[in-house]
Amino acid sequence: LMRFYLPLYDKLNPFFARAPAVGFALMSVVTLYYFALHLFHSRRIAAIASFFLAISGISLIATTEVRSYGMFVFLTILSFYLFYELFYEKEGIRTGWRVAVYAAVTTALFYTHLTAVLIPAIQGLTLLYLKAHRADWKLWFSTHIIAGLLWLPWIVPAAMSKLEPGTAGGWFFDDGLFGSANLLTLIGSGFFVNNVGGNFINTLVFIGIIIGFISLFNIFLRGEAPDKKPVIIMLILWGLMPIVASSLL
Repeated sequence: LMRFYLPLYDKLNPFFARAPAVGFALMSVVTLYYFALHLFHSRRIAAIASFFLAISGISLIATTEVRSYGMFVFLTILSFYLFYELFYEKEGIRTGWRVAVYAAVTTALFYTHLTAVLIPAIQGLTLLYLKAHRADWKLWFSTHIIAGLLWLPWIVPAAMSKLEPGTAGGWFFDDGLFGSANLLTLIGSGFFVNNVGGNFINTLVFIGIIIGFISLFNIFLRGEAPDKKPVIIMLILWGLMPIVASSLL
């Protein structure tokens, strides 16, 4: 996209160069608002969800760079929005154009960033929890097979180019760059950059996260929101699996 965009004006102008990433970031906040509203039918919950994304320190930095992260976040939210419609609501939703858009968004995600492979994994685990029917799995596999085939022209030459000794020296394999990074420091990086606020503020955030999870499971146990349990399971998998995967790596 930037290949076509930058020649339109002065590519050294920082506002012009960053505008697409910022545009995708703003669309992410709006899309998350409507997705949360669709999930919980509460404007308060939708506003809180989009507010957290809007003030996320790491998101503000990543989505104002001339890189793909703004688009990546937007496509991820859109993918889960479509996933929810196709596999949770189903009735009257499974139109040909929605399935085509879901496949197109998955393909675009693969082309945007390699870590997008986690998204089908999260959605597949969600289907396992839902005890999805054969028709659901058939739809899910067919859309991802199409996306995978469309991804081959990029991933095959990209993988071949990395089959050489120098790849092992990539910065992402350097343990020294990340120090004692673990699950909690990775969660905290979503809100703080360079440990702004210090350990005291980080500790408060972690306590809030723990209280939040305990509250969610208490809701399950009391049976006050049994219809929301599948939705919250999807959100927990979405929120935690990338953090756990990156922590292990």
